[in-house]
Amino acid sequence: MEVAIVVHDSRSRSVDLLDHNPRHHQSLHRRQNGGCDTIHIAGPGALGLFLAASFSRAGTATTLITRPGRLSSTVTPALSSANGEPLPSSPAPLPLRPLEDFRREDWEGSTLLVAVKATDLAPLLAQLRESFLKLKIAPQAILVLSNGLGLVELMRRWAGTMPHDLRSALARGTAWFGCRRESTERVRFAGPARLDWAWVTHPPGHPPHAPDRPDLSTLLRHGLTPWGIELVQEDSPEHLEWRKGAWNASMNALLALADAQNGELLTPGLLQDEFAALLRESQDVARADGVVLDARDQKLIWESINRTRTNWNSMHGDLRSGRPTELPFLNRWLVARARTLDLPVPAHERVLEAVDRFRGERGTCQESSTD
Repeated sequence: MEVAIVVHDSRSRSVDLLDHNPRHHQSLHRRQNGGCDTIHIAGPGALGLFLAASFSRAGTATTLITRPGRLSSTVTPALSSANGEPLPSSPAPLPLRPLEDFRREDWEGSTLLVAVKATDLAPLLAQLRESFLKLKIAPQAILVLSNGLGLVELMRRWAGTMPHDLRSALARGTAWFGCRRESTERVRFAGPARLDWAWVTHPPGHPPHAPDRPDLSTLLRHGLTPWGIELVQEDSPEHLEWRKGAWNASMNALLALADAQNGELLTPGLLQDEFAALLRESQDVARADGVVLDARDQKLIWESINRTRTNWNSMHGDLRSGRPTELPFLNRWLVARARTLDLPVPAHERVLEAVDRFRGERGTCQESSTD
């Protein structure tokens, strides 16, 4: 079992001596990490590298899950601030491993953080199911941090396909801070801000407040609060998904088409007006879907725009390079849901038409709804 503790020189001699006791070392590590031995992170993109650097720096054994065939077997994430100043990062190279290489002991006592694009989530869950069934073991908890709408539904459907003895506790999370990948290993962090999360499902015999359930709150606090990131545990995974999804659906494609940074929405004008129309429609669909986004939710959205005002959202690069975007789980998903609810969403339809024209002019592929 891989265990590492960051020992600060200012600690007392008695504590330093205890750190050389392997049993104390292991026990302390497990308490600090909510009973988790190892963290696996699926998705070595900007958010995945930031999370890997954060938990590794906090002393947790951390592995990044990648696609088969990658040339490098390790990565050393290097973080910088929004101003480009270097930040404390991973103290050592971290392993990059495909799922095919995982063994039973890798999943035992572990927690899995999922930071892949929404379009990659369903294939990843299928691969995870195959691995868990083959090895007859699953992580104690899985936290999905992908941007997108409809992912809570997808997670619940996937959980229903798993045998009862292989059901991890599933949680949905949303990260309200900016991470931009500048190279293979370098990530720029725009924070601090907050990370919201809520339980989606629990394994049999582990109700939401059971004392022996996976202590995800302690684990996240150990790795993320050193950055000043506020952790907010909520009751409704649908609410937190709609809050972040409404922001992304109203902003990402609009700014990608306009070739603009997030901060452009802070200036009164046509772009801000169109964003406001998209956000109103998103709130209308959310309300009809059973989720009310109130003034506090809107306040968080505008605060996040201001905090990430120099950011280029990920769809900006994806759209221009011809890569798949998150549209099937943002605007296209929202429009499809609006149609089932008999709600008009002309602003979102305009954005999708503009994206299709943009792709058509460049000869890149079209994307369809997930429904």
